[in-house]
Amino acid sequence: MVQASQTATIDASAMTFITIVAQLDAGNTASSFNVQFFDDAFGGQAFSISTALFLTGSMTTVNIALGPWIGADPTILSAWTIGGGNVAMNGPDFRMTLDQLALTSSA
Repeated sequence: MVQASQTATIDASAMTFITIVAQLDAGNTASSFNVQFFDDAFGGQAFSISTALFLTGSMTTVNIALGPWIGADPTILSAWTIGGGNVAMNGPDFRMTLDQLALTSSA
């Protein structure tokens, strides 16, 4: 049980891939999106993922190697975000259907 004064964290130090199941949707013009993880000490690390790795209209499983953790401590991850990194209203259209995002130990 997590008390209100505590933050739940996960230990992802044994994980070596981000596995994403998703598809491009018609009209997507964004060339990439970011997945960012944050640790309990307010460090963060972002991974940029090319939308070209995904098929249009068909779910595709993509494995992205994590590489070394530099900005965040993977033993105390407490939050994550997904986004395009461009909040301008006239930015590229990001149109994807995301089914699953997981940290995995094998591709």
